[in-house]
Amino acid sequence: MKKVFLIIFTILVVITLVFTLRECKNIFAFYTTNDKITNFFNVGQISAEVEEPNYQDNKVVRPGDEVVKDPILSNNGKVDSYIRAQVYVPISEEIKYVDENEEIDEIEKEIELVSYDLNEGWVKVEDNNFTGSYEDGNGNKYHVYTYKYVKDNLEKIIKPGEKIEKPVFDKVKIINYLDMDKAINIKLHVTAIAVQAEGGTAEEMWSYYIKQNGTGIEGVK
Repeated sequence: MKKVFLIIFTILVVITLVFTLRECKNIFAFYTTNDKITNFFNVGQISAEVEEPNYQDNKVVRPGDEVVKDPILSNNGKVDSYIRAQVYVPISEEIKYVDENEEIDEIEKEIELVSYDLNEGWVKVEDNNFTGSYEDGNGNKYHVYTYKYVKDNLEKIIKPGEKIEKPVFDKVKIINYLDMDKAINIKLHVTAIAVQAEGGTAEEMWSYYIKQNGTGIEGVK
């Protein structure tokens, strides 16, 4: 009888241990998964900035002028990050301008008032989530483009304190508009967006950015 009781007791202990270990395993797996999700975005650790060392603000410009504007992006956060430039190009559909054939054109569609040439290494992001339109509080309208910096065919990871070695572009050109008596917005804005590099490929990390923010486009800062 004692043997039977001992066998039954042993079986119950084994079953209890199995269920206990199983529950512990589930708890451990839950916290591991949670940690991974949390690590995608370290709040307060990700930060990027734009500086334009040779740009002169409030400079008087004329139609057709080329203006030095050299936005350089840097990582001033505490973790390795992917950093992208977003360029807000002012647009209008209410001006006359001289086109490439030196003919006067009165547009009835949106035309970009400022143009630029990307420097080597900067590539346009084709994902539609990072391209679009924006209107500020004063009614000024912009086309928004996003660019990434690529090295060896991969989007480069920028370390804390590091600057991207090349400006997005070196200068911008003002459209040769004719309506001198109109107040025309020719302010081109450049902002920086960043996402943590650790946790996946650049494409994966930016997809998390979109999920978190609902869009890949930031407002003018």
